[in-house]
Amino acid sequence: MPYYLDGPTLSQATSIYTDDALTICAPDGVYSDGSITRVLTECVLGPAKLCPSCGEKCDSELNFYDNETGVFRSTIAVGNAPGDIGAIIIRFDPTNYPQGFKAVYDGITYNSFSSPFYGYLTAPTGLPIYLGDQSKNCGITTTSFLLDNYNWNIFTNAYETDGTNSFISVLPSQVNLTVTPPGTCVMVIPKVNYNPSSLDITIEAPCDGQFGLYVSCPTTLFPTQTSQVAITPTNVCELQDNLTYYNYPVNGTGTTLGLFDWVFLDPYGESVVTDGYYYAPTMLPGSYDWFLTQNGVIIQMGECASKRYLIRRCATGEDFVATSSIPLTVGDIVTVSEVGYFGCVFNVISETGGVPVLTVDTIAPYESCSDVCSLYTVNNMTASTHSGAYIDCAGVSQTFTIDPYTIDYICAKSESITINTSPSGVTVEINDCNCPS
Repeated sequence: MPYYLDGPTLSQATSIYTDDALTICAPDGVYSDGSITRVLTECVLGPAKLCPSCGEKCDSELNFYDNETGVFRSTIAVGNAPGDIGAIIIRFDPTNYPQGFKAVYDGITYNSFSSPFYGYLTAPTGLPIYLGDQSKNCGITTTSFLLDNYNWNIFTNAYETDGTNSFISVLPSQVNLTVTPPGTCVMVIPKVNYNPSSLDITIEAPCDGQFGLYVSCPTTLFPTQTSQVAITPTNVCELQDNLTYYNYPVNGTGTTLGLFDWVFLDPYGESVVTDGYYYAPTMLPGSYDWFLTQNGVIIQMGECASKRYLIRRCATGEDFVATSSIPLTVGDIVTVSEVGYFGCVFNVISETGGVPVLTVDTIAPYESCSDVCSLYTVNNMTASTHSGAYIDCAGVSQTFTIDPYTIDYICAKSESITINTSPSGVTVEINDCNCPS
């Protein structure tokens, strides 16, 4: 039975009728337009309530591969219960033919994607973005189309015609066709409140209706350890990766960033990061140190001329952050240029994003710290004589004794000096990185 409203939409109407003259009231009951429900009592509509069960549930695929032109519409339920807060991820694959896409949530139209092959793609505000292989263009900007309307049926899991049609005309500024298919493109929609609990998707297919569509439930984005923004790749290499932003992968994994990934300031995808360079060596693949974003999408990665490493002083086990213009690998034994550490050698532990205090100048000819010889002081602050052992600079095991309240000087390999019974009153400290000749 058809029903008639005395307003343009169910939310704006005051009553529902069974005749177009609006003289016969509809029966009392609950009425819905797919987004809201209202109770009709004695010809008066009650307050509107969002309908969380309306539409296809999120974390679903709504694909179409039937070689039909048309306008394909779907409503996705994204929840309004505790926990239904986060970023809604849409993955859209237009396969080959040009497809126009827009999503509407909370009154805002979303039409920006990141393609795994072409990066950021968008259209003017409020209009569908057209994606696809340019060789399959059927004249979408030079021809108008009258297309049948299809709605997603949650019971049959298919798009079904509703007997109406839409007139479609495409502006050149909406078109982002590419020399090859753009692949599965990724859109991020923030959901920071429980309501609205559904979003609407419209796909226009004037040439051929073949597409893959997946809509996730709200989820928090992946944390990203990075620096503040810099305007040049040189400047960014002077920063620390001490901030947490958030990403959603397009080519990355979430824990490792990839080209054309989305990067946001917040875990819900409300605000993309400022255009510019970001230092994030622990988040990037291979030897990359920084990434460059534009429109919230990573468009380039690069290396710093001088990298930063965590190095450990062989003689003492102290850790320092050092820069190096020499390519290093974990385990290398190196020296530094600072005069205060002349003759000292260090073990490369890892790359790091900390503030450097030393500068590596050479890779030393040692296999490990155990090959390095330094001058140590052994201080006996007890009233007893103690004995110990060490490995001398020639690699030969030696023993020694130290009298009460005396200090001995020993040239020994790193970490080789031991004191029998480990008395608390006997200490071993580095005196000089270099042994007397």
